[in-house]
Amino acid sequence: MVKLIVLVIPLALLLLGCSVKADDEEIILGYEIVEIVENSNSEAYGWMQFAKGDLVFVQKPSMPTISFNLSTAEIREIGVIGEGPGEYKLFSTSILLDNDTLYLGNLFKGELILYDSSFNYITQKKSFLLEGERIVKLNDSLIVGTRTSEDFIFVVYNLNTEKEIIHFGKPIEYPGDADKSRLVREGRLYPTSSAWNIKDSLLYWYDGYNDNIRVYNIFSKELDTVLGRTHAGFHLPPVVDHPGDAYHGPTTVALSADISGITVSENYLFVLMGKNWTVWDGKLSAQYGDEKPLFLEDDYYFVDIYDLKNYGYCGTIYPLNDFIFDDDRRYRSHLIDVENDSILNIYLQGHEDWEYYIKLSVLIHQ
Repeated sequence: MVKLIVLVIPLALLLLGCSVKADDEEIILGYEIVEIVENSNSEAYGWMQFAKGDLVFVQKPSMPTISFNLSTAEIREIGVIGEGPGEYKLFSTSILLDNDTLYLGNLFKGELILYDSSFNYITQKKSFLLEGERIVKLNDSLIVGTRTSEDFIFVVYNLNTEKEIIHFGKPIEYPGDADKSRLVREGRLYPTSSAWNIKDSLLYWYDGYNDNIRVYNIFSKELDTVLGRTHAGFHLPPVVDHPGDAYHGPTTVALSADISGITVSENYLFVLMGKNWTVWDGKLSAQYGDEKPLFLEDDYYFVDIYDLKNYGYCGTIYPLNDFIFDDDRRYRSHLIDVENDSILNIYLQGHEDWEYYIKLSVLIHQ
């Protein structure tokens, strides 16, 4: 079913400017929800990997990656599972749709497969895309975040020469020295477990250990600055013992901040995240049942907005309060994209019912 709705929410505050000071004094901005596109299909069950416009791209168990059009409900398979040219293996893909080209990273084989806008196979290229879950295009190059090295965490790959041309960045050390030895890789934070994006020559990466955004100059390979307001109540993610499950053995992990995505427009930086720190202290075992989970009460998910000119904090919106729960179904925020400077597209997927999707378009008043 497709549901298109236009709602208008009263403005809480009109944005007049962006403060250079970044502290925990939250500024609530006004917004309108201008479109909701909701759809489901049992054939779209899988992991939402990428989204643009009304298209979501989904990895499916034992089947090719698909595109699912939320407006028309059309499903299309992309490529073929296999070992031959233009084929890829299960759960080995990173996806990027840029203009009329779809890039699919075949991680197991270290190759990049290119398709046209109709998803017809074009060619494949040698690639470094091992353990990279996100790819971003910059001119004639692709950028990937990786955890294969302790010496660098971002790699720039030239599409024409099929070579790695730049490596930069360092993993972030876990600040709690007493717990480091218990953690895999001593708890180092890599971009594969956080959110990042680029604008021109700058890369923005959220540091979930220190609650800020690191800004790298891609070509100089240097850390340019650190930005971001201090969120009230945030503290160092604690270390917990995980008993494991059917697919993973027991391990000890540092809980991460609930960061869903970073997107960049011409003039603004948007960061979508949730207040995980409100549940880090002994509340993670909250039972769902007929009640809302404690960590998904109102005002859990939010979007912080920053001015790219001076990295000033512009304000915050809470557009997801009424959409995390719908007809007794729980959703999680997954991806975020921006149109122009003021319309955010936020993509939600059913937490357990993976075949259900929502695209929420939000107009921000600036």
